Amino acid sequence: MKSYQQLYRYAKQLALKWKHTASKIKEKLLLKGASSIEIDKIIFSLINDKVLDDNKCFELDVFAMEEKRYGYKRIKEYLCKKGYGRELLDKYIFNKDIEKDNCYYHFFKGSKKYKNYKYSDVEREKLINYLKRNGFNDTIITEVIKVGIKYEDVM
Repeated sequence: MKSYQQLYRYAKQLALKWKHTASKIKEKLLLKGASSIEIDKIIFSLINDKVLDDNKCFELDVFAMEEKRYGYKRIKEYLCKKGYGRELLDKYIFNKDIEKDNCYYHFFKGSKKYKNYKYSDVEREKLINYLKRNGFNDTIITEVIKVGIKYEDVM
């Protein structure tokens, strides 16, 4: 079993280097053999020292995922996997206009890969699955595909 100071240094290193959330640091400290009282004390100390801030990590993760233009569902899934609390997840706002723009981006990217999506049901299904994997819901996908087909027919 490690001493409190060693566990604190380890947790501080995790918080600074990898931008872990409080729940992830708790998991890692449990694996190191720390007691729950020690873990709570360490987390409290890190928050007081302004080394650990879930809000800042949350904003960085959301920004990174939005820069990749992923859909709402994929971003939510990623944030849940990172271990953010319910109050932070509820803070993330669903914006349908931004979601649609991101879906258009992935649609045109996918339409280059699946060129015969207008004529082939198999290709269209592959394009739809590609958009779903990027986290877009069915209603936005159908809107984007309908508009995309009309847009291409005009050009």
